[in-house]
Amino acid sequence: MAFESLLSPETALALLAAGILYSTVSNLVLSPLRKVPGPWYCAISGLFYKGLAAKGTHLEWIQGLHEVYGPIVRVAPGVVNVRDVDAAYTLHSTHKYVKGPSYTILEFTGGPNIFSASDPHIAKTRRKLAMPMFTRTALDEMDEMIMSAGVRPLLRRLDRHAKAGDTINLYTLFHYMTFDVIGDIVFGRSFNLMEDDNNGDNIIAWLGGMSQLGIYVRKYAFGSLANKWLMPSLHECQRKALEFTLEAIHTRQKIKNPRPDSLQRYLTAIKEEKVEHMTEMEIAGDMLMQLVAGSDTTGNSCVWTMYLLSRAPDVYARLVRELQEAIPDGNAEIRHSMVRDLPYLNAVISESLRIYPTGGRGAHRLVPKGGLELCDQYLPEGTIVMATQYMINRCSKIWDEPAAFRPERWLSEDSVRLDEMKRAFFPFSMGVRSCVGRDLAWMELRVTLASVIRRFQVEISPDDDMFPICSLTIQPRGHALTGRLTRRLE
Repeated sequence: MAFESLLSPETALALLAAGILYSTVSNLVLSPLRKVPGPWYCAISGLFYKGLAAKGTHLEWIQGLHEVYGPIVRVAPGVVNVRDVDAAYTLHSTHKYVKGPSYTILEFTGGPNIFSASDPHIAKTRRKLAMPMFTRTALDEMDEMIMSAGVRPLLRRLDRHAKAGDTINLYTLFHYMTFDVIGDIVFGRSFNLMEDDNNGDNIIAWLGGMSQLGIYVRKYAFGSLANKWLMPSLHECQRKALEFTLEAIHTRQKIKNPRPDSLQRYLTAIKEEKVEHMTEMEIAGDMLMQLVAGSDTTGNSCVWTMYLLSRAPDVYARLVRELQEAIPDGNAEIRHSMVRDLPYLNAVISESLRIYPTGGRGAHRLVPKGGLELCDQYLPEGTIVMATQYMINRCSKIWDEPAAFRPERWLSEDSVRLDEMKRAFFPFSMGVRSCVGRDLAWMELRVTLASVIRRFQVEISPDDDMFPICSLTIQPRGHALTGRLTRRLE
């Protein structure tokens, strides 16, 4: 009878109520985070935040919370977001604040990679190995790779569509181009997506499936449920991506006089640094992460810049004039040295990256032993803290009319104001874990956008769903930027 009473509906409800009461009291009344401002329901449960994050729609919600509660806000029982530049520098300037558990979803090969590693020793080692991939010499050699694998094929295809009067999805083409470029730079071979996307069975789909599998296994803890029988397509994507990467590594190791691309520089660095414990699977994980970070971010940045220009005709016209003055011949091939120092082009790209930064989810950092005080609030050990660039870029204390697309702000003669903005601007992260490939991203953005805008008049459809959603990067919800191109006569 006693056992039966334990299983009765009344007992179950009583236990559930007790659990809810305990959670409410511990998080609202007893928690060291109880004084951190935010909605009461966020202090009790993380379901609301996690639900929005799963849909990629949490950024606007958190931004709204900051407008109400100030520079620090509690978004879940153990998670806070800060909209403060000094706090961002505190969190990112040292390895003291390690990456949070959310990064494990990016461990494509089952172990830490250059992006996901939380252990400072592993992070420092991987970063040291990656640095030779992005030296000035390496970047100069990438100039031709960007042209041959990406910009020239893109312009040929756009020429065909312009002559035919086609309506095209620039979102897809920009991503094809950036994947082809990074494929050539990292693996020594273009994926040739611009000419043949293999009906969608390609590296983009494989990486997408692999990422989704990682989310199910590591974020949602599906465990054995995320097996190859219940999720066969995702496992097949993972198999194809790993098979391709490992085959590229094996092939490269057999070549006597390989070309000095990123993969070769990485393999050489491993030998020179005598990192004997690295396995082929770990190398593959780093290369796959370079592929994801180097393609998706740049592709989305091209998309957002073209979208913002379409909504600001005066800005678009001024940029065209600058490009025409710098490159009078509309048929000339644009190289990076020709556009690297164009002030308005750089201002347009900076402003686009400000409004839609490459990484928007929020860099989770863990508060170490001893706790931390940020924005006049004490945060205990184990608290997850985010200093999200998306929120900082919309702070009216830093930016005049933060929602407005105004590249002119970057050309201000007020040096004090300009320095303040530059300090708050870190679209490729900052500090000890900043993106090692940011100079390559800038290089590709300048050449691609200048080449397309100088050669074509682009008309963007107003009907695409451009609401920003965030997965690894910020992208339009409709995954489309529809437009028509006309070849410029001058």
